[in-house]
Amino acid sequence: MKNIAIIGVGALGKRHLESMVNLQEKYDIYAVEINEEIIQRLSNEFPKVNFITTVEKLPEELEIAVIATNSNIRRQLFEQLINHSIVKNIIFEKVLFQKEEDYHFVNEKLTEHHINAWVNCARREWNSYTILEEELKTCNEMYISAIGGQWGIGCNGIHILDLIEYLSGNEIESIDISNLENKIIESKRKGFYEFFGSITGKCGKCKQYNLTCINNSNLPFRIEITTEKSRYLIDEGNNSLLISNNETNWQWKQKEFKQVFQSQMTERVITSIIKDGTCNLPDYESSMKLHLKYIIPLIEFFKSNGMEGNLCPIT
Repeated sequence: MKNIAIIGVGALGKRHLESMVNLQEKYDIYAVEINEEIIQRLSNEFPKVNFITTVEKLPEELEIAVIATNSNIRRQLFEQLINHSIVKNIIFEKVLFQKEEDYHFVNEKLTEHHINAWVNCARREWNSYTILEEELKTCNEMYISAIGGQWGIGCNGIHILDLIEYLSGNEIESIDISNLENKIIESKRKGFYEFFGSITGKCGKCKQYNLTCINNSNLPFRIEITTEKSRYLIDEGNNSLLISNNETNWQWKQKEFKQVFQSQMTERVITSIIKDGTCNLPDYESSMKLHLKYIIPLIEFFKSNGMEGNLCPIT
């Protein structure tokens, strides 16, 4: 019987766990969580899961591990994990780490231990985006904007940047944070911060992208994609995709769009990795490149706003 593990079963980790318990093949599932209250509550909800308080209590061999902790302790737990267990595959939550050196350290250790790894920028696993990516291959240029009120651009910006890379088929060329508001605020998670304003740049045939988060606004989050052939307006929260083009005389036409929740996805990703050796998520090395382009300028941004320690305190 194969062993799989989830490290950290807070709000997001629980969603992973909800999906993992639906795996059709037989697995021993281990959940690492230091919070005894969470363990007590989830033990009743997931009676077949082995809840433990430290990484050192995991089996010596793991088929796959999901590390769903906050970014500030993820490298430490990764080290503990690979020092204790032989792990074949790892899925990391994002934002990966707060310090630049952690990215390189983990990359070296993954290579050294022959571990396959992916980062949970999950929109690549949404069938609606897969269909859209295929359709966008025929365009020569595109412009992408993602705008909304208080949508957590610090925490969630990496998701949208990864989506831009996926839809354009290119790596992000530039990330300009000069239009961020020169202030930071505490996020819902203690010890982590958010900010407002715009992040812009280029990405191959995506000639310009714009991520904007507006403070003190309940403006719904929308993604708009414009090409020389079509316009797309995506409202993920309402499962809505509007398209206009020559065929519709540039009138908006509704098409099906389905948001996929984490509790529906982890089971599928794990099954794909175990059976096929891969999945649609970005691999660690390519996601590391994007993360570093994102967090290195943000480290300077946080320093300019009084943050010490050469770190990017987002998660």
